[in-house]
Amino acid sequence: MENSVFSCLCPLDPTKCRAEVSTLNSIFRTFFKNLSIDHVPETRTLYIEQSSNRINKFFYRTVQYERLDDMAIAYHVKMLKDVSTFISVEMELRMAFVQRTIFFASCFLHIPALYCLFKETPPHQAQIKPILMLLQFTVIIVDIYESILYQPVALPEAAAAYCKGVICRMVHPITALGILMFGVVAIGVTNIACILVRHQAIIPIKHRLKIEKRSTYVVFLVMLTLIFAIPIPAFMAFTTSNEEMDRLIYESYFEISWIRERGAYFKFPDSLALYVIVSMAVVFLLGYIFISIIPFWHMFYVLNQTNAYIHSKIAIRQSLLRLFVQLIVPFLFITAPLTIILFQYLFRSFPFMVGVFAILIIPLHPIVHNIVLLFLMPTYRRVIARVIGRLRKQSNTSTHKISCGPQRRLSTAF
Repeated sequence: MENSVFSCLCPLDPTKCRAEVSTLNSIFRTFFKNLSIDHVPETRTLYIEQSSNRINKFFYRTVQYERLDDMAIAYHVKMLKDVSTFISVEMELRMAFVQRTIFFASCFLHIPALYCLFKETPPHQAQIKPILMLLQFTVIIVDIYESILYQPVALPEAAAAYCKGVICRMVHPITALGILMFGVVAIGVTNIACILVRHQAIIPIKHRLKIEKRSTYVVFLVMLTLIFAIPIPAFMAFTTSNEEMDRLIYESYFEISWIRERGAYFKFPDSLALYVIVSMAVVFLLGYIFISIIPFWHMFYVLNQTNAYIHSKIAIRQSLLRLFVQLIVPFLFITAPLTIILFQYLFRSFPFMVGVFAILIIPLHPIVHNIVLLFLMPTYRRVIARVIGRLRKQSNTSTHKISCGPQRRLSTAF
């Protein structure tokens, strides 16, 4: 904990002094519900105890006063700050190196994934192919934006972050965060669209949940609009000036003034509105999981009820399992890290560095997404095996030519 001191003047009247100290700083108005002052005129110290509206967090302030004359006293208030939310420069450089390494590895896998989607997609997946291609392009765009253009470092406990990328020099960092959130939500909505199309292809024509093609796109657009409208623009509405950011950093319980030296930064106000928005984001993440899993349960149920050949059922079931595995990837590498970050802000449920490292899990999503796409589909596996076989054959041929050259020269010399 670290002390931060500020002072004010207050009349000697205890009732007026109570009112003056309670309005000493906007911290008291923002954070604390209860304010009790034990005013003892014979002593030189007042103890102010405040309980925060944050869970499991209590603040204690010591007010020392000095008599100036018969009408006024000077108060010196010591604010204790939590200094545990600190990232060293060395740790930041290691995190940046890991993020760039992950990005280059994902770029290496984007090329074969795009080739297989364009050239080798089997005919029975023609209906879902456009959505898969849209998903792949969305993953690539979000990967480039987060790893190169944005490069965020989050401090979930303090509701603050800073970024090192080029985009942060062009727009406000909160606006840059909103753009990233739009991209992440686009990945989730595209996954739901894949599931919806697959679900409509399996259920019978006369089933009550069967939706016409135009209605399917209407449902998709409505879902897209609802998810995009709430709560991302609400986050972006917190865009404020640098002076306001500095005030929030100064009044924060956490000592995070060091982020001003690292790059473009922002600090959300620790208010009830932010709690509501973060809670809504958690509800949306849980709703995304629910909306994604329920159609799979219904598809397996419909498949078991239909009178089809056993081999056809087995093939369809395997196809659904592959799609479900592809769905687990964004669960593990997008939904889970975001949930950790949000819960860290709401409850401080994890150690500090867990929330910081959680954002480094999201860049792993493109790598795992491409690996699952390339090696889970039998058609793509055969393409990869064929390419690897050709490369081996070419390497063996070139090695044979190189090894034969010196032997011929040696034989002619003898």
